[in-house]
Amino acid sequence: MRLGSAIILGAFALLGHARSESVEGDATAKAETLRAGKKARNVLVGEDLQVRTEDEDYWGRFLQTSMSITAMPTPPPTPPPTPPPTLKPCDIKVTMNCTLANDDGEEADCKETFENEYEGECDVNVKYCYSVDSVDGIEQTVSELTVTHDGEVTKIVPPANAFTVPPVYEWCETKLINVCEGQVFKSCVEANATMPGFTEDCEDKENYEFFTGTPEPTGEPTPPPTPPPTPPPTPPPTPPPTPPPTLKPCDIKVTMNCT
Repeated sequence: MRLGSAIILGAFALLGHARSESVEGDATAKAETLRAGKKARNVLVGEDLQVRTEDEDYWGRFLQTSMSITAMPTPPPTPPPTPPPTLKPCDIKVTMNCTLANDDGEEADCKETFENEYEGECDVNVKYCYSVDSVDGIEQTVSELTVTHDGEVTKIVPPANAFTVPPVYEWCETKLINVCEGQVFKSCVEANATMPGFTEDCEDKENYEFFTGTPEPTGEPTPPPTPPPTPPPTPPPTPPPTPPPTLKPCDIKVTMNCT
């Protein structure tokens, strides 16, 4: 009986000791695990700090080297602003011609016809044609248009009847002239115009002239140069006066003879 109780008590003691060792082992294992994790964290944190420190040193040296070797690029100069487009002043062009219908029905230039050997009628109808237009195709207002023939002025377009060009403005007129009187026919067409944006007018004119027969002298004829006066003939030198004859002294001779 006593032996059985002792056996039972011994078994409980062994079981308690084993349980105690198991608890102590678990606690020790947990403590070791915590210490290992803490050490690992310390190692990782230290390495991270070391890497961060090395990176900062590297980039600091890189920036210092870059700033000391390579200068900042100079930006290109700013171009000046583009000026506004300059408006062209008004510019008009007038033209004029004179023609004569020949026997073939074609029109010949008056200058070429009458300044050569013309053998036609004396009284002929010639046609003057005029045109006015804008040089650059910019719209302009023609305020005055004047035609002059041999001093006679005709206003084709007075200011009250101003018109706009382009399109080109053309017109013709016929005049009866006598081409057998030997004279110069002078004509002129002149136009004045304005353009929006400009206060000054622009103008243009063209002259046309031709002569028939003997051309009209352009000025007083130049007289030929006057020759210098002919000097009178030089008289021969006057001979010296003839000296009076030299009188011989009285000289007589007396002779005598006896026979």
